Amino acid sequence: MKFGMTFALLLSVALCAYAERPMMHSTHRRSGELRLQQSKEQQEQEKANEEAKRRIAQYKTDEGVCGKRTWKEYTANPKSTGATTLLVVLGGRDSVNRGEGSSPSIPLAIEKAIDFARRQARTGKVVVLVPEMIVERIGGGGKRGLENPSADGLAKLVRQRSEAHGVKSDRVFATGFSMGGGLILSLLNDDPTLFARALVVGASGKTDAVADVKAEVLSYHGEDDDLIPIARVKAYAEALCEKRPDAMKVEILQKTGHAESEKTAYSKQDAWKWLFR
Repeated sequence: MKFGMTFALLLSVALCAYAERPMMHSTHRRSGELRLQQSKEQQEQEKANEEAKRRIAQYKTDEGVCGKRTWKEYTANPKSTGATTLLVVLGGRDSVNRGEGSSPSIPLAIEKAIDFARRQARTGKVVVLVPEMIVERIGGGGKRGLENPSADGLAKLVRQRSEAHGVKSDRVFATGFSMGGGLILSLLNDDPTLFARALVVGASGKTDAVADVKAEVLSYHGEDDDLIPIARVKAYAEALCEKRPDAMKVEILQKTGHAESEKTAYSKQDAWKWLFR
């Protein structure tokens, strides 16, 4: 009797282990497919970055370091005798340099701004300043979701470069996607005279941080953005417009998600016409 019970128990364990094998193999297979997909996406990102670098390389005119932040400048219409514009471009989370092995994305706004300025000669000389995106970890965690963009030294850099190019305060603009756009909205309240206009894409700010904003703001936001719901953007705009009715305009990108909104918005000529007018 005892032998029979022991045998039955061993048989049951063996059958359970056998039954779990397909599930384990399936899990390993899915994990391998995910790693392969991630590797493919990284390769595609690296290829896109190299292509973007080649396209904008001829416009690069300067680079340097301000505090802990590196920066680069690109210039369109360098021989123009009109007023000079300084445009600060801040990228999203994917533009952050995470060290060896990472491939920070090149903000699409750089190329689009240069292209627009070259096609519209009346825009004058346009200096595109691209500060390095730096993040701070909050809460002691290591997850990317606990990262906040750092504004440390950014205002100082913008003013230094504005002075170096003799740019008037009403011709200092900013544009940013996602994390970069959120940082710009924060700066508008913390340093009200830093930018005259701001074009933000896929980003929102805090409704209790609008009291001192003086800049004009145009926001493009995907209708299907599941990372930053459109309701948050509308709430921020309403809070900002309570003080100044025309302070912010929101353009909704139909059937567009968060990632897609960058390309969609920056491909719109009306966005650049508004910014450089």
